[in-house]
Amino acid sequence: INGGGPYQFIIDTGASCCCLSKELARELRIRPTRTEPSIDANRAFSVAMGKVGAISIGKAVRRNLDVAIFDFDMLKKADKNIGGIIGYTFLNRYIVTIDYERNELSLCKR
Repeated sequence: INGGGPYQFIIDTGASCCCLSKELARELRIRPTRTEPSIDANRAFSVAMGKVGAISIGKAVRRNLDVAIFDFDMLKKADKNIGGIIGYTFLNRYIVTIDYERNELSLCKR
């Protein structure tokens, strides 16, 4: 993220945008610039949005992406090192292949 890292992220093909934990956003000095309405399975809520200069996974790079900034308390219980979620706004320009046996993610430009 913005040339730093590496950071651990979850790949979520169902997430509409990329998300950062509040802690990682603070570390990278990414501040919320606005809020947007959102909804999950249980409720409607507002989410803080910021912007990153670049997100890269291997050679795949997306620039000037809006990111949601979340409190990942539930994920921290499972793994304290999760920095966020890679979602559709990053993945939408790639054909995504996940090889579970090899523990590999492949991103090929469309």
